Amino acid sequence: MKFIPVQVNSATTVADPGSNTDGFGVKSEKDIYVTAATANFTANNVNVVVASGGVNFGAENPLLVTGAITNAQVGTVFYYTE
Repeated sequence: MKFIPVQVNSATTVADPGSNTDGFGVKSEKDIYVTAATANFTANNVNVVVASGGVNFGAENPLLVTGAITNAQVGTVFYYTE
């Protein structure tokens, strides 16, 4: 199991990380993976409602976000990009 550092949102949105193209022209998409949240937010055009106490998606089953995260309160979404 590899260690992936988790970030906390410092704004009300987390931008779509986009894609990378390597030196051979191979393009790879990057996505956002939410591991936990303590307040509501919008991802994949769906309002994610977080119950009192927060929700832990877990390292083994993070919420895959293929675009941006919006409508979040600062400091409430724990995520990584890959």
